[in-house]
Parts: sequence; structure tokens; C-alpha cells
Amino acid sequence: MASDRTVCRECGWMGRNAQILSAPNPFDPTDEVNGCPNCKAVSSLLVACQVDKCRKEASIGFPKDGGYVNACGDHARGLGWTT
Repeated sequence: MASDRTVCRECGWMGRNAQILSAPNPFDPTDEVNGCPNCKAVSSLLVACQVDKCRKEASIGFPKDGGYVNACGDHARGLGWTT
């Protein structure tokens, strides 16, 4: 299962993908832009580490137990990542 946690690099908001704002891209009608529901910044959202209460950006993703894990460098090994 892929991460459903997102963090805003502008204001630090953290939430679920379903909370992200989206709208048609004014420059490309076949695309959309996403924004932070807290500060309204566009293109500021990052995949967050899956560990509860960790507010860091996920820097690695790897398959595990038939799913997929996203983690920051501090938590990757504890979640099963090996080199």
C-alpha cells in the first residue's frame, strides 16, 4: 500500500491525499494543479514518511509485504529497507 500522507514544504501542513486541493491547470486544460488546503500554495506538496507523527519528506520507497512503503532516511531501516 502506497503512502497516503502528504506534507507541504511551505507551511508544514500534513494530511491525506483526499484533502489536497485540485483545479484545472490554466495553461494546459488536459492537466490539473494541486495545492495545499492550509496555505493554498501550488506545487508545494511532497510525499511524507509513513511513520506516524513524522513530518519529513519521504526520501525512499520500496516494496514490502505485497505493498509499497515510503519513508524518510531516519525511518527506512526500521520499516524494513535494506541495501
